[in-house]
Amino acid sequence: MLFFTDYGNQARLERCNMDGTNRTRLVDYKVERPTAVALDLVKKLVYWADAYLDYIEMVDYNGKNRHTIIQGYQ
Repeated sequence: MLFFTDYGNQARLERCNMDGTNRTRLVDYKVERPTAVALDLVKKLVYWADAYLDYIEMVDYNGKNRHTIIQGYQ
């Protein structure tokens, strides 16, 4: 699987197969500039930072169980 972000007209976090098929949106709300994607391969979680909204969040590979890890500067 390939995980990627786009912050063009509508920011989002997506996944697809390596050949580009089965494209699926994981996150497309309360996200402005998603960057810095990291994967937990064992737990099948996707982590990303939003450079505009200033948070790090996670979601599972199916786009469910979204949680904020940290928000704002500490």
